[in-house]
Amino acid sequence: MQFSSGIAIPRSVVAGALGAPEDSLPPGDLPLSRFAARYLASLAAPEAEDPPEAWTQHLILGLVRAHPHLALAAIRAALDLAPDADTLAMIAAGPLEDLLTDHGATLIGDIERAAPSCPRLRDALTAVPGHDLKPLLRARLEAASVVETGEDDPPR
Repeated sequence: MQFSSGIAIPRSVVAGALGAPEDSLPPGDLPLSRFAARYLASLAAPEAEDPPEAWTQHLILGLVRAHPHLALAAIRAALDLAPDADTLAMIAAGPLEDLLTDHGATLIGDIERAAPSCPRLRDALTAVPGHDLKPLLRARLEAASVVETGEDDPPR
């Protein structure tokens, strides 16, 4: 189930995060699904010199700093499209960890509500190094990463 359908990053937010004039960007807002695909392309080519999708790295950092709820949505969209466990781990140890370190207390309720229906988010939560997370936040994130099962349900 893709989370991002219908959600977009406002053009003004993209411009602000990239430090670019709004009129230098293509018209319209940036759909999260398009952003996520391009962000994953940038992760797939980490050693390329000046990769064409490098702007997505700057955008996700700008969202983490100034728009935490939108950053969480963008991260969830990327997790939905992550092709493998290594990519999921890069997202967890990168923007997700930064987001949780900076804004975890603000976002914990959203994460706890989303996690039961989002296995990739739960997996990413278990991969966040979280050295700088406060103990209570770490405990709540660990709890959110576990799905309660009935007696006859196999563990995930």
